[in-house]
Amino acid sequence: MAKLINMAHEIIKKEPTLLQLAEPIWLVGDIHGQFYDLLHLLEKAGKPTKINYLFMGDYVDRGVFSVEVVILLFALKVNFPESLVMLRGNHEWRNMTQHFTFREETLSKFDEDIYKMIMDTFDALPLAAIVNKKYLAVHGGISPDLKKIENLEKLDRFKEPPT
Repeated sequence: MAKLINMAHEIIKKEPTLLQLAEPIWLVGDIHGQFYDLLHLLEKAGKPTKINYLFMGDYVDRGVFSVEVVILLFALKVNFPESLVMLRGNHEWRNMTQHFTFREETLSKFDEDIYKMIMDTFDALPLAAIVNKKYLAVHGGISPDLKKIENLEKLDRFKEPPT
């Protein structure tokens, strides 16, 4: 598990904070630990060998298979780095995973070290994407303090966001 997380982290941290993507692409919203729904989606939409995916965050919490969702997405990212993109949602923060269920689930299935590795990888996830140079894709909006799209690129995403 640690090797997979490290491999995904190495790929993800090299991606820009603001990605430039092109259609055709499937945009996927909150999964929230619904592993079997994720499998169903991949079965119906198509494999990453045939279609591009933009996952928009909130991979964990609420569902009982959040760890499995993360494992599958990281495995797909490692195997199809250009076809599968993951953005950071508000549930990929330590305070949210402690308030909801992901931290507890990870500790019950693995240990604190794996949890920390996953969270460090979440810290590296890009924050937004522009699709076809005209659609802005973010998880839940952007701060009113960001007056220009270029300001997104200047953010230090490699840390826990402030409350």
